[in-house]
Amino acid sequence: MTRVFRIVTAALVSAALAACGVDETPEAATRPSATGTPMPGASPVGDASPAAPGASPTGEIGYASPDRAVAGHLATVSGVRYVGLCEQVKPDPEAVCAIRKATSDQGEVYGVGAPFSRIDGFLLLREGPTGWRVVDTYAPDGEVSAPTWMAAVR
Repeated sequence: MTRVFRIVTAALVSAALAACGVDETPEAATRPSATGTPMPGASPVGDASPAAPGASPTGEIGYASPDRAVAGHLATVSGVRYVGLCEQVKPDPEAVCAIRKATSDQGEVYGVGAPFSRIDGFLLLREGPTGWRVVDTYAPDGEVSAPTWMAAVR
């Protein structure tokens, strides 16, 4: 198993587990800094940085574009260096990029993996009132059935 595959799989699995939630008080809002390190207490609204999110009154975070939503999602995973959309980056086996693979009724499906390499995982993004956000993840490992939105990926 390659290093990038392990990192992407860990990112997707941890995001799925985080989505389950806990019965604790939520932490202060954070957003990635220019270096990719989360900054506790940083304002989640109105910044022009690539991963600047916007928050709704219900706490849902949205981003200005799918690329920014992917960057924000992957910024929470240690060891993942997201470099942008695959069409705009150079080969780098230590980095992760994203490419739009399909559009379905449920949202847009992006594949993630090392630039100019195979896709190691998929993210389902949806645009809502606060912007774009990652709503589901899938890492094809042969153990878990593909979600219905993967049918749009050919």
